[in-house]
Amino acid sequence: MPTTAQSAKLGLDLVPDLVERQASLNPSAVALVEGRESLTYGELVARSRNLAAEIAERELGPDEGVAVLAKRSITSVVAALGIMRAGAAYLPLDPSHPEKRLAFQLQDARVKLVVADEGLSLPNGSDAELIALHQSKNKSEMRPLSKASPSPADAQALAYLIYTSGSTGVPKGVEISHGNLLNLVEWHLRQFSVTSHDRASHLAAVGFDAGVWEVWPYLCAGACLEIADEYVTRDPVDFFHWLIEKKITISFAPTVLAEHLLDMNWPGDASLRYLLTGGDVLRKSPRRGFPFRVVNNYGPTECTVVATSGEVAGSIAGSGLPGIGKAISGVQVTLLDEHRQLCAQGTRGEIWISGRGVARGYRNRPQETAERFQTVVQADGTQARAYRTGDIGRQKPDGEFEFLGRLDEQVKIRGFRVEPGEIEAILLEHPAIVACAVVAKTANEGDLKLASYSVKRQGAQLSELEVRVYLGERLPQHMVPSAIYFLEQLPFTKSGKVNRTALQSMNTALPLMAQVSAAAATETQTGVAAIVSALLQIPAVEHNDNFFLIGGHSLLGTQLIARLRKRFGVEVSLRSLFDRPTVSEVAMEVERLARAKRRADAGVPKPAVSRQAMDMTSEGD
Repeated sequence: MPTTAQSAKLGLDLVPDLVERQASLNPSAVALVEGRESLTYGELVARSRNLAAEIAERELGPDEGVAVLAKRSITSVVAALGIMRAGAAYLPLDPSHPEKRLAFQLQDARVKLVVADEGLSLPNGSDAELIALHQSKNKSEMRPLSKASPSPADAQALAYLIYTSGSTGVPKGVEISHGNLLNLVEWHLRQFSVTSHDRASHLAAVGFDAGVWEVWPYLCAGACLEIADEYVTRDPVDFFHWLIEKKITISFAPTVLAEHLLDMNWPGDASLRYLLTGGDVLRKSPRRGFPFRVVNNYGPTECTVVATSGEVAGSIAGSGLPGIGKAISGVQVTLLDEHRQLCAQGTRGEIWISGRGVARGYRNRPQETAERFQTVVQADGTQARAYRTGDIGRQKPDGEFEFLGRLDEQVKIRGFRVEPGEIEAILLEHPAIVACAVVAKTANEGDLKLASYSVKRQGAQLSELEVRVYLGERLPQHMVPSAIYFLEQLPFTKSGKVNRTALQSMNTALPLMAQVSAAAATETQTGVAAIVSALLQIPAVEHNDNFFLIGGHSLLGTQLIARLRKRFGVEVSLRSLFDRPTVSEVAMEVERLARAKRRADAGVPKPAVSRQAMDMTSEGD
């Protein structure tokens, strides 16, 4: 917990100031760790100041956005801090996203300057200036800021921009001020008693606003931030062991990943104090006697990551789903009915959020900002500017809130907010598609999956694979539907609207043994393809289909491995699945492991094979 003197200063200084204070108090303390590389607070501030000085020389205008095109890393944190110190707002861009999406965000936000990881280049069509992060990576001497630097003078200046899915088919850039961010940091430091002795994790995907929450509170407290390796975040078991090995004391995990962690047998001496989760509906509670506290959180991007938060008690039979807690400090939650009247306690209503966490609005979109950010009357009778979430909630007698769903069709896929309308808009740009609808369906495993239904233009030839490739070039992977169907026409309601309820209930369930392409020639390939098609609910799977490009993800990967183990009696590693993800490659790995198992059972020594030979063949033992 910050000292009284530090707490007093929290309301006066902005996040860059608070981080720099930690560097002045203890410059040799470790701030960031990424694999074998680490950075002290003194080095962090020196590098970020060097970058800030470079940015200040460009004399950017007030609230100018500077993009960070980089993977989750030490350098991405340095870049974000340097941009804020220079008086600009940082815009995180994920290099793995399609080039067209990155180009749109740069153009939409009117970005003139991009700070990029070494080796990355600007997307085609962008005329922004590029600064490579490696240029200042090895500079440890702090450069003074230019007098021309527009360093933020108050809490109204923008701290960051972040894009979220848009119902009109166009992503929207959310503008978050330093005051918004500071409210999140102040609450977090108090609520979870963060000190410089804490070790926190950073695993959120770039462009996911949870990353904001994972980074700044801890750096403002002088804690150590461990940046998780990509492989660690893909496997719940690996992440579990990583948290223990790194002695993490506070960690955020998206809902689906957190639910896996709640099923694991934690040692009583684990360092973890708090497991924070959010992003989707939490369906599990910790067992009684868990060695750490579990906290469920709720909040849209437009309200600076977290609006409500509450500890999840140990599971009790019949207690129902965990709630989303109470409003955090500086934030108010109001439930209104369809007439914008206050809801009585215990009745359902739309969630409106007001207070210090509410964003300025959408970047260069005054009309949409006016539609979503409006003045409402709160429970105490006062008026306030509030964000209309479109979420349905209910307040319990103890003051905690329950999340009950969406007013519209917006859904959460693996923790990411997705507007089906955005996917539909992209589909309708295809010349062979005249009508389409995208809905979320509950799969056999209980997860929500996207399914698209399209009507082809008369005489047009279009395959499922072509649609998948087309969407993959324009959308992040989590927005590409797991199932793609073609219909003669879409079902409609009596009022002439697309009948989404009919699509969701449409009988597209697969038989126990799904159809398998004749291209899957061997018995093992046929078996693997059947498992993949049943798991992903895809009618036909070919031998060259990539598991991760047809709807799979890391958590489903663990289920695939379990089904392979049950069917073939071998243990395929998740790393192997990532390295060789096609059906035929998985089948080859299954056969390789089966041969090795037969040799071991027969007592036959493993043949000596050089590392070079192993690298040259995928069939080596």
